[in-house]
Amino acid sequence: MSFLFALLLGGAVGLDATSFPQAMYSRPFVAGALAGLLVGRPLEGAVIGAVLEIFALPVMPFGAAYYPEGGTAAVAGTIAYDWATTAVDRDMLFLAVSLGLLLSHASGYSVRLLRIRNGWAVGRSDGAPLEPAAVERAHRLSMLLDFLRGAAVTAAGTAVIGLVLALAIRAEWRAPVEPVLVLLVAAVAMAGGSLTVFGTVRERVASFGLGAALTALALWLL
Repeated sequence: MSFLFALLLGGAVGLDATSFPQAMYSRPFVAGALAGLLVGRPLEGAVIGAVLEIFALPVMPFGAAYYPEGGTAAVAGTIAYDWATTAVDRDMLFLAVSLGLLLSHASGYSVRLLRIRNGWAVGRSDGAPLEPAAVERAHRLSMLLDFLRGAAVTAAGTAVIGLVLALAIRAEWRAPVEPVLVLLVAAVAMAGGSLTVFGTVRERVASFGLGAALTALALWLL
């Protein structure tokens, strides 16, 4: 039953990113936390979503730009992690995040394909505009397809990530370096790259200084 709810959540997350209602629950951190609550592991879901969120920060989803879709990836990664593990496993958490990043690019490509389909659906060979009722029908169908796309990406991603995690656990795979340090360095690099998107120069310098101080503290504590 939880997997069915995960598919519904994945569909809703995929729909929220662009189609409706754009309430921001498609952000990876929110989506991962919701998936974690769904399976009773909110902390791990929030961690997976938080890391994917940092990688999504520099992305500006304007117009027809191509961009990774981290929301559905966060849902799939969290559900797969819960399916494969019974306790907190930092190596598997690291693997789930890494595979989630790859899935976000595949999910972003599915958005591009759906947009191509939508453009084809509303086009006419004679160039005449569609009737309002036809536009409304096309819009509703496009929203339904976007929901189904999100659910399908979640299902496929959960299956693939879950299978890889299960095989890794069976082979007793362990990360060659400390997973937390790898994710920390990658997250700091992506967060630093997103500074140019937000605020004035003074605010960017202040943000960079705060990030550097927190990173130094985290490394010292680890």
